[in-house]
Amino acid sequence: MSAVAELTDEVGNKFGAIGVTEFGSDLISAKASAVALGYSFDDMTSSVSSLSDNFGIAFGAAIEMSKSTMDTARALGISTEHAGTLTGMLMTMGGHSAGSAQNILKQANQLSKIAGISPNIIFEDMAGSTEE
Repeated sequence: MSAVAELTDEVGNKFGAIGVTEFGSDLISAKASAVALGYSFDDMTSSVSSLSDNFGIAFGAAIEMSKSTMDTARALGISTEHAGTLTGMLMTMGGHSAGSAQNILKQANQLSKIAGISPNIIFEDMAGSTEE
């Protein structure tokens, strides 16, 4: 099976026909970004799903945002899903852009290190708070 067919099947299995026809090239591009950061297609889609399903961000915009969200996840050592949740939370509740939300997360990471607190504990707690 060709690489293109495998990618198309991967997108189709996760997002159906509309994923392939409407967002296929965007998802494939986002997968390339994910792989460059050491993530899988599923890691990328968990970020996309978190942003679009939980915060009402348009699917196409969530795909594009997932690229920077995965970068933030890698920098902070958290899951792509949590990075998506935290970014979405700051965007919807705080009125921040995706970029400023991710900068806030990076600043919180540095502040927690200065305070001697594990950043993962803070981010897990924050992400879990959106579910309450």
